[in-house]
Amino acid sequence: MHQAGWFTRLWTVAVLAALQAANGQSLAERAQAALDAFVKEAPAPGISAAIWADGKVAFEGGSGFADIGGQRKADASMVHRTASIAKPMTATGVMRLVEQGKIDLDAEIHAYLPDFPKKEWPITVSHLLSHTSGIRHYQRAGESATNVHYDSFAGAMKVFQDAKLAFEPGTDYLYSTYGYTVLGAIIEKASGLSYEDYMRANIWGPAGMTSTELEVRGREIPNQAVCYLKSKDNTFPLSPPTDLSVKYPGGGMVTTASDLVRFCNAFAEAKLVSPATRDLMLTIVKVPGNDKSFYGLGWEVFNDKELGHLIAHDGNQAGTSTNMAYYRDHGIGVAVLVNVNNVKVIEITRQLAMAALDTKPGK
Repeated sequence: MHQAGWFTRLWTVAVLAALQAANGQSLAERAQAALDAFVKEAPAPGISAAIWADGKVAFEGGSGFADIGGQRKADASMVHRTASIAKPMTATGVMRLVEQGKIDLDAEIHAYLPDFPKKEWPITVSHLLSHTSGIRHYQRAGESATNVHYDSFAGAMKVFQDAKLAFEPGTDYLYSTYGYTVLGAIIEKASGLSYEDYMRANIWGPAGMTSTELEVRGREIPNQAVCYLKSKDNTFPLSPPTDLSVKYPGGGMVTTASDLVRFCNAFAEAKLVSPATRDLMLTIVKVPGNDKSFYGLGWEVFNDKELGHLIAHDGNQAGTSTNMAYYRDHGIGVAVLVNVNNVKVIEITRQLAMAALDTKPGK
């Protein structure tokens, strides 16, 4: 997945031991045991997680602290940065406009953004969605954690729009959060709405996501977690302030874990786009010479040897480590939000899915 690596053997053994000790208990008891072990062994200041199973939010809870100084516990109400989990939401927003005939996947981006600098090769909307546009990602130290505010996508795009493309679009893969900033601008142009208003009306609202919004400088967000850094001695100093306006569509939202599993289910059940559009988004985009492609249009697509087909996305940014996965063969969705960066959360996501599968009726 986009997030590098897996948990250390120490952490994995700790969580497996917690799950085994909870064998025969309810899903809530098993999930809580896993979260408690995660906070202790990762270590992390706090975690909030949710599980979708049997057609509903089957578990939501947390462990540790959303705010260490204020001794506010991390629980189901914890609102936190999504980091790159914003991308499948933005991609779904784009595809709704494709279905309405307002965006053409194969159109050059200049059809919507005529002021974007011309490049040596044409860039299409599809290239942006699949990270095959050649638009650069972060390059300089600290670039991903800037505190500069941009009032518009036009201003944000000036950070990267003049850079030379890394390759001819469609010939290679380069993960680019900035490419999703361009998509946000295209959504605004095609819909006639602000990006946030469009997402609220067409994605967050229909999916039942009542706690999802942009993290806008100066806006008070109830229950928002404090962001921390992880030091070498496993203490957690405050993460320096960062402004997410340069990357709202690719990593500038806040949400709850339960909102994320509602989104997963709504997408997987084709409640946000048609089944044909959903399946197109989940078709891996191949590039020449790369037999390890895993990215569709906004989603990572994998096959787990035990849990079957899954769609997922993870994220990492200042004060944030996140993961979201939907196990399609079982109708199980899991979302995890952790309020410190550079903590690997893929394995805890999988273990929560296993706990849900093991406690399904008839198991």
